[in-house]
Amino acid sequence: MNAYLPGKGHRHVTEIEKELHTADSNADILFTPHIIPVKQGMIATTALTLQNSVTDAEIGKILADQYAGNPFVNLIGDRMPESAQVQGTNRIDIGWKTFEGNRLMLFSAIDNLVKGASGQAIHNMNVRFGLEETAGLPVTGAV
Repeated sequence: MNAYLPGKGHRHVTEIEKELHTADSNADILFTPHIIPVKQGMIATTALTLQNSVTDAEIGKILADQYAGNPFVNLIGDRMPESAQVQGTNRIDIGWKTFEGNRLMLFSAIDNLVKGASGQAIHNMNVRFGLEETAGLPVTGAV
């Protein structure tokens, strides 16, 4: 197991920062996915230093408001997500923990074979053609 392009080196950091800045946030972000010798699944740890102090409950409300109604986002609070829990699904499990007032760590798990490019293509097609968003995309999987 190893950290893959930790901190600012990963190609998705610019996308994450773009979305944060769109939301009028000046958060400093460090994103670190981890590579483990498994056929499928990915865990990522994202660390942020925020301008203002926040609590776990406030982060939970912000995330709940942001992802309300999204069948593919499962917010699990201070529990750590596990790749086994998302295997065979198009779901992301997101956990979080605040530290020292303005420091935030987000933890996420996906099945990168389902939630990867193929799952994204099916999801986009569903939205584009007005189909049920979850058509052909498993929300729960066999664990």
